[in-house]
Amino acid sequence: MNFEERLALFKEIFKAKPGSIKAKKILQSLQQYQPKHKLKNIVLNNPVVGIQSTLSSTKSGYEIGFSGRQGLRLKTKGAALGSPQNLGERAALNQLLNELPPKSNYNFEAIREVDEKPGRNKRASTYRRYTKGAMNAYGKWAPWGEEYWQGHGRRIDQERWQAKNSKGRYTKAVKFNPVTADNVLNKLGQLSATTMRSIYRANPYVQGALTADDILKAYTGKSVIDYQKEQLGKTFKKQPDINLGPILPF
Repeated sequence: MNFEERLALFKEIFKAKPGSIKAKKILQSLQQYQPKHKLKNIVLNNPVVGIQSTLSSTKSGYEIGFSGRQGLRLKTKGAALGSPQNLGERAALNQLLNELPPKSNYNFEAIREVDEKPGRNKRASTYRRYTKGAMNAYGKWAPWGEEYWQGHGRRIDQERWQAKNSKGRYTKAVKFNPVTADNVLNKLGQLSATTMRSIYRANPYVQGALTADDILKAYTGKSVIDYQKEQLGKTFKKQPDINLGPILPF
């Protein structure tokens, strides 16, 4: 291998995972834009993820609202499952729900898209899936002939939630911890990590290249270890320290 081939190979080895920069920005935003208490409301506004949400205290419990309206408004055609954007949206939703006090009731609306057929609601399905059934909305027909979807329930403790069915009766409690649900935060952390690819998959000649440390140093004045230290130094220098707090346990 000549010098150009070695240099290209080293760049390949130290290349960050796809989406790592986006994941880092989202993790930083989750720390920077945490829920804030304003009078009787709890407000979360994360412009990086594109989520605005509120928990409004009422006589009957808490009203959960997204995007300034009384309904959760995550994108129905959101990012691919497992992508940084998708995980960020779920993390923001979990941040808000974690602010709901234990032994409190909650209400929300799952807003339908105008082109959705009666009896179908993508958002309602998404919230039910993401919360293990804790947030379960069902359709009703208004006197003026419009279908709307609402959900009601209560948070028993940190991990147990109990939704109501369409008849207003409590269903079986489900286990859902917003802090650790589906390891969303850990998955974001893994995506944000700049890691080396396996040298055995990167290039069949890599072992020979690594043993040619003296040759590389003769050409460039730096050894393989020097390149590694320099690359890692740049990575950590660009990444500020983040205090993830109790909502972001890694």
